[in-house]
Amino acid sequence: MLSRAHVVWYKHNDMNHLLKCLQTVQEDSQRHKRPLNRRFIITEGIFRSSGDISDLREIVKLKEEYKYRLYVDDSHGLGVLHSKGSPGYWNIPFDKIDVYVSSMDTALGSTGAFCVGSRQITDHQRLSAPGYVFTASSPMFQCTAAQKALELLQSEGRVLVNQLLSNAKLTREKLKDRGIFYLFLLHIKKKKGKRWRLLGNPESPLIHIRLLNVSDKRADVYLEDITLQCRQKGVLVFPASYLPQEFGIREKSSPKPSLCICVTAQHTPKQLETAAGIIVETVSKVLESSSYVSEESDLDSSVAQ
Repeated sequence: MLSRAHVVWYKHNDMNHLLKCLQTVQEDSQRHKRPLNRRFIITEGIFRSSGDISDLREIVKLKEEYKYRLYVDDSHGLGVLHSKGSPGYWNIPFDKIDVYVSSMDTALGSTGAFCVGSRQITDHQRLSAPGYVFTASSPMFQCTAAQKALELLQSEGRVLVNQLLSNAKLTREKLKDRGIFYLFLLHIKKKKGKRWRLLGNPESPLIHIRLLNVSDKRADVYLEDITLQCRQKGVLVFPASYLPQEFGIREKSSPKPSLCICVTAQHTPKQLETAAGIIVETVSKVLESSSYVSEESDLDSSVAQ
């Protein structure tokens, strides 16, 4: 990392483990009489790789207790959980978030990104960033589009967010209903039961389907096939896959591959019901292949049950 910081990873959205990490760092600093330096807790508002919602309220408590700064990437939370993003969802004042960043190519439908913080932090960023950022400014029409999207969130944010929440819950319900139906068919055929499961918070419009009892390498193949077949039927989904650990950060295990479904406020209930049916049908048919059945004897021990 460019900062050359010492990084300590805590388990995904696990506040108890985060607390243990903070305590360990504090004890280590006291033991070696290290001065109090700049320390950050970094999290997402909605986790892109799972659709889970970060427990910002608890994180804010911990960062204040242990004197950390809080860095939140809310690229998938702004205009999704609340018109004011994850802080609005948790009813947390923005001054509790030391560094708030978000992409503008998600809910805002534009390009680029922005950073919000105290005057001290933003001034430092303006001074230091040019040495690390090699890009031009966003085109004027993209900035205008983002500005209009923000204005729309201010005027109609509550209506749009409520509609999105309703659509997210409906999609998850339809996926579960269809999944139970196909599970019943598998039982009739005397085949093994549950082969996939839904991930993510029920209020999140990012829904992930993770395959069970299959290696990551094989899962990538299945997900590509599922994605292609769904697109041919008019449903746009995409596989969330990651670089092998040897190409990434060694201290961190990559998430398991999954199929990502993005729900919007503009979808109609009929469209969501149809899409859910196509997705579950496609997933089930691909996983009924003989190659999947033969691999069930070679289970991936790291798959969460």
